Amino acid sequence: MRLKHFILLFLILSMTTVTSQNVAIITFSMPRSYDVYQDGDNTFMITVKNEGFVTLHNVTVLLSGITEDSYSIQPSSVDTLEIGQSTHFSVSMDPKKINPGVYSLSVTMKSDETSELVMMTLNVKETTREIGEMIKRHEEAKRALETMKNTLIGIMVLSGFILIITGIRFFFKSSYLKEKNKCDKGLIEYED
Repeated sequence: MRLKHFILLFLILSMTTVTSQNVAIITFSMPRSYDVYQDGDNTFMITVKNEGFVTLHNVTVLLSGITEDSYSIQPSSVDTLEIGQSTHFSVSMDPKKINPGVYSLSVTMKSDETSELVMMTLNVKETTREIGEMIKRHEEAKRALETMKNTLIGIMVLSGFILIITGIRFFFKSSYLKEKNKCDKGLIEYED
């Protein structure tokens, strides 16, 4: 639970003038990080839900951290959001108006009754989505190969250790058998 929800719960339980009928709670679902490529669809969704005890009015989503002409949000607002109801906002990025780089965005879900702020990372790529996906797959393959290499090295070290232990054991066993054989033939006498 978020701190805001704990504070609201505390207020509900500690103050007789605050009732659950007056509490506005807005929740959301959205990516915490999003990659923007130089081609194709650069749109992600934000789902806003009314989990409070009052109807929300004039629900909007606001972004800060990039210029306003580099994105659009549809719909621009929702007049009312009933208790338990959710709505979707589509956020479209225009990569031609954002320089490649990593941006920290503040995303605010707001209504007349309440608001919620969250941070997200926007990664604006210099490449097209196809090239970006190829680079991602290449990096994943490199990580997989590195993992396999480390696993094989571990197996080789373990195998080498087992061979050394087996060799030492064989050496001592053969030495013991040679000495035992000499004793059995009477070539060596042991003193008590």
